[in-house]
Amino acid sequence: MAAADPPAVFHKLSFAKDYSSDNFVVLELTEDMFDKSESGDVRLFVRGASEDFAVLCSDTNTYEMKLRESSNTMLLCSNFESAEVDNEAAECQVDGMQHYFLELRQLTPRWNRVKHLMESAPFQGAEYEIAVETEKKYSFGELQSSVQSSQAELLHYLQNIIYACEINGFWRILTHEYVVRLIQQIVTWLQYNSLTWDNIPLTEAEVALADLEPAEVMKNFFWPRFALQSAGPFNTCQLNREAIARAIVSAFLRTGAKIYCDELVRWWQSAIPFDIEFDEKLLGGIAYNDYHDVTPSYCYFPKDDLPTVAETRFMLLFKERSQWARDELVPYIEDIVTEGQTVDKMIQKFAKSFVEEGRTFFVGSSFV
Repeated sequence: MAAADPPAVFHKLSFAKDYSSDNFVVLELTEDMFDKSESGDVRLFVRGASEDFAVLCSDTNTYEMKLRESSNTMLLCSNFESAEVDNEAAECQVDGMQHYFLELRQLTPRWNRVKHLMESAPFQGAEYEIAVETEKKYSFGELQSSVQSSQAELLHYLQNIIYACEINGFWRILTHEYVVRLIQQIVTWLQYNSLTWDNIPLTEAEVALADLEPAEVMKNFFWPRFALQSAGPFNTCQLNREAIARAIVSAFLRTGAKIYCDELVRWWQSAIPFDIEFDEKLLGGIAYNDYHDVTPSYCYFPKDDLPTVAETRFMLLFKERSQWARDELVPYIEDIVTEGQTVDKMIQKFAKSFVEEGRTFFVGSSFV
């Protein structure tokens, strides 16, 4: 070796008395995940029942674990150190050897199990609670133990995706009919007091509705989901009119599979409050326009009932309908886009595009 060459690194290897490759598995982490797990800022859990494929969960994300073969043999050393003097060998004890490692890929949790559990005892109003069995109610911890997801993802699902609320320590799914009832309560109160949707005195509203609906439901569900805080010195809010319109039309469309377009528009004008004009975009993820039918109609097709596995969801989307325009397709897939991925990348993976009358449509890759 020339004097200018960097010093050589040597290790003297010996095998431990209890050497075994069966006691170890190598897990590949990003540098950020590794540093945070070492410092204790991130906790990692392996979740899954006996019939599940195991997943890895942090506090905020869920990952699929895939077994991959390494191109090199990995020696597992518990006391790996470098020599203190250049060109001298450091002694290392080999505890195991691996040719495979677990690769992580972020995934969207499968929520069907949680939804199924909660649907066994939906909340329909305080007057119906006497008939609901406590055994069919679930706390957050009980739901967490039943689903393969991080704590943050489960909380987001309960607070933002489905209509659910924590009532007396149990997370309950609210029926669509009950959600519409809540909306009607606030609409009636506003009309009676000659108030507008965009300037609601929150304290007065909470006091007035306390005798009609559980305070927990209004505080933890209705106001966070259907109201926006007003920018002003007083404790006022305004209603989220789009969220209210989507809740009402979703409850209405659940009663039938299909409705003619002109009929839905007429119903909308009479049933949706606050002069909200009909906009087909508000049906995104709830229903689609079957404009290829003899008489154009809207078909109820809720996104919440679809699986969260991307490949399976695309398969069902194109089974339901042979072709989708981009603006129609996006609301049905944007909730399963994971970190490092985009809506367009996902569409390119599972669909092919074509142009018809100046408009771009997508069909399933297997149909092209």
